Amino acid sequence: MVEGTFWRNAQLLSTEIENASIIFHTWEELNRLALKDADVFNALNADALFWLTQRHSMQSALFMTLGRIFDSSESAISIHKIVRDVIANTALFSKEALKKRKEHTGLTAEQIDRAIEEAWIPTGPSALRSLKKELTKRAVLFNKIYLPIRHSV
Repeated sequence: MVEGTFWRNAQLLSTEIENASIIFHTWEELNRLALKDADVFNALNADALFWLTQRHSMQSALFMTLGRIFDSSESAISIHKIVRDVIANTALFSKEALKKRKEHTGLTAEQIDRAIEEAWIPTGPSALRSLKKELTKRAVLFNKIYLPIRHSV
């Protein structure tokens, strides 16, 4: 695997995760504000159709985003692909690879050395298999609870 491809895929997945978090917390905050603040509640009710549309859009966007994150198809850039690629390409996480990446960040040599010293470096694929086990637990939960909701939304 080309290192650049891995990091682009990781960045795409990171963006999806960030989007899901933003959508979820926006939804939660709107609901919290409506329950706690009468002025907000009244403002939301003054244009209820608009806010119902926004709520539905956030719900749809959240389930679409979660679906992309947990998509297990071979061609998808999802958490499954990233974990597979991490396990198959542990050299991407070597001290040498980390040093090379850090050299382009503007850090001093001392800061780079400290970052490398503090970093956990996997000793091989077996050191990362726990990622796959944890992902499997989360994927089962997603498939059991959220995927049926996604298909119905």
